[in-house]
Amino acid sequence: MKIAYATIYDARDVNRGSGWPCYLTQELKRQGHDVYFIGPISVPIPLITRILRKASVKLGKRYRTYQDVFVGRRIGALVSKRIAHSDCDVVLTNDYAIAAYTRLSKPLVLYTDAIFPANYKENEHPRLANLSLVSAAFCQHITRRGLTRADKCILASAWGCEEVRKYGVIDDGKLSFIPFGANLNAKLIQKMDMSAGPRVLTSGKIDLLFVGKDWNRKGGDIAVAVVQELRNRGIQAQLHVVGPRALPESAQVPYVQHYGFLDKNDPGQLEKLVQFYRDCDVFIMPSVAEGLGIAFLEAAAFGMPSIGYSTMGVTSAVNDGESGILLPLDSPATAFADVICQWLDKAETYVYFVQASRHHFASQGSWSSVVIALVEKLSQL
Repeated sequence: MKIAYATIYDARDVNRGSGWPCYLTQELKRQGHDVYFIGPISVPIPLITRILRKASVKLGKRYRTYQDVFVGRRIGALVSKRIAHSDCDVVLTNDYAIAAYTRLSKPLVLYTDAIFPANYKENEHPRLANLSLVSAAFCQHITRRGLTRADKCILASAWGCEEVRKYGVIDDGKLSFIPFGANLNAKLIQKMDMSAGPRVLTSGKIDLLFVGKDWNRKGGDIAVAVVQELRNRGIQAQLHVVGPRALPESAQVPYVQHYGFLDKNDPGQLEKLVQFYRDCDVFIMPSVAEGLGIAFLEAAAFGMPSIGYSTMGVTSAVNDGESGILLPLDSPATAFADVICQWLDKAETYVYFVQASRHHFASQGSWSSVVIALVEKLSQL
């Protein structure tokens, strides 16, 4: 199959879009498909957009420039021009503006983990907070138009599918659910032994791993508080932090080890990240908002059980009660510590979660299985 992949940024950059577009296209090519990259996309910002953005800022509000109808039209026109003479079979995109305004004679498929809420008052995502009324209205208009114009809409989480249904513009025959895979190199995954012996927790000692650049949204302070609570209970707990370039002063304590951002493009840094996944005992990321939460799948690939909040796309990334435990939003650090103490007290319970995590990854978390499912959907068009 010949696939044109249209994105605002460079989809070949593993550090953009949480890395999933890069791993998706790598696997598409590995399975024998031709991928034509349409992007990065850059367009002049119209005067009307600049005026609206400035007015929003003056009102103390935020404005999403690339989800503005005037910018969206320019994006669509540029993508249309670049694809006009392509002999692709299908156009794939993760961007609602591209889906909304690109004019094509070929089928277009929207595949994403993001969805702007149909009712902005119900928004839970910090990145979408405090938008001006006009910006929120434009975001909803572009989302609705993108869903309507796409020939097929594929969301990476069950939560995302439910949010799409709230728009009421497409039926279930046009909507599909295909979770992303773990952002791990295919060769690395092939080397992994899913039948390897179980991890073993050392009594009274535990190493927790946190991976995420956005410290506040992903619950870094909660993770630190969990480790402090465990230590108050006499457990030698350590938190290993990968992602943030700097930690708040409250997290700069002896039992928190900070390694900064590790670039998966760098073999040495990637190996260091992999070593954390191999060596740590529990993955903790109490994120309040995630389109999916790919880091949970990466942890599952190494048989590491996860613990986090039951929110948004996380409920599709973690099989609650199998590959990890999800607690209600706003659960305190003591609740997380209680779960971890149960695993420390009952080795067989922890071993069960380790094995279930590996199974969860094998059945859902590899890009190989994702691409097979995706291509089946594309072929129908």
